Amino acid sequence: MSNRFGVTRLTSALAGILAAGLILSGCAGGEGGRQTDSAGVSFGASIEEYQSAFKNIQPIKLRLQTDGPEGSLSNVGREQWAKAIVKWSGGKIGFEFGYSNSFAPASTEWAAALADGRIDVGYFLPYYTPDDFPALSALSNATFLDGNRPLSTLVSTGWVTETTFRRPEYVEEAEQRGIHILTLAPSANIPGIFCTKERTSLTDFQGVPISASGKGRFDELKSLGFTPQSIAFTELYEAIQRGVVSCGSTVPSALDTIGAVQLVPYAIADPQASLVGFPNYLAVGKAAWDSLPLVARQLMFDRLDVFLTEELKARSKRNADWLRRIKAAGGGIRPLGDDARQALLARNNDLLNDLAGQGADTKSFVAARDKWNAIVNEQLYPDVTSSLEEFFTAKAYETVDVQPFVDAFFKQVLLKNRPS
Repeated sequence: MSNRFGVTRLTSALAGILAAGLILSGCAGGEGGRQTDSAGVSFGASIEEYQSAFKNIQPIKLRLQTDGPEGSLSNVGREQWAKAIVKWSGGKIGFEFGYSNSFAPASTEWAAALADGRIDVGYFLPYYTPDDFPALSALSNATFLDGNRPLSTLVSTGWVTETTFRRPEYVEEAEQRGIHILTLAPSANIPGIFCTKERTSLTDFQGVPISASGKGRFDELKSLGFTPQSIAFTELYEAIQRGVVSCGSTVPSALDTIGAVQLVPYAIADPQASLVGFPNYLAVGKAAWDSLPLVARQLMFDRLDVFLTEELKARSKRNADWLRRIKAAGGGIRPLGDDARQALLARNNDLLNDLAGQGADTKSFVAARDKWNAIVNEQLYPDVTSSLEEFFTAKAYETVDVQPFVDAFFKQVLLKNRPS
């Protein structure tokens, strides 16, 4: 079978041999292996400089998976990033899209699909397979530090990505499993509880079945009295419809992707006590990444500015649309009751101590969170003081220029990892 690079597609077994370094590899084109590497370009190179550098590069095609159908807001960041790469490479890099998770339907298999080549580029969710990614899952379990404020998605993107790249165990863990991380995908900044009827207190939550993923979420929900069920978001719609669960522990973007927004219009997102989030990384299969010529890797990295800018804008639009729809269905965003808030704060404190006991550098987590909280809320956007609901209802997000954040993020986090 001819592969996307014009050479025979590698079998999983052969890919494993290549990964072990037993024979020379490469699926980026050329006869029998990797293309002859090209000279790279400097960061900030013009489109003309990039296209000139691609002049002698053989065509490359990458399989990119998205979780929504073509053109949906859930795909905007990845679609616009891919479009920019095609343009800046002079058409030398192309993409085959696996819309609506058509390459690997279950979110629990995305990591394996990146490693074995079913997907070349896509999202990587380490918390779904914590046994394979214990360090990254521990980091995921600290994301309750983000809070539920209008610009929490910027804070979390900054501190989680910085932490991921600053400490070697995170990147090494992914690379050993065949995955190369590009960046954290901006979160939906509302990691909440979404129910079929209004619930806010410990009494309301007692014994209610709820979907959950990751140990941190399980422990938090148990502390509130829920009965967590291990259900991936791709399976949540059916679980709600069949009455397997009465609430979903997820994010608005996931509910939108699976068409379940109106099924659970009663949302809980507390400004003081947050749940563990669901950090998704934009990643490339390591075998595919290593086989690309330098200039291709540099272009995919440099145009992360497009991915981040478009993704952040789309996330805000999706949240605003989600809020409009749940209000139309009689719901809205509510804080936790006082008893539930205190229970969750206590559990989160225990969770942070547990992570520290397991060897996680939780002090650095808090320091990184505080650093990016200051950058975002004090330096870049001090005038954003509204509540989460006000921010999206009044479309205040439309006045927030995300470019200063993207510039700061590249300068302080990403540029240290640029291919060279």
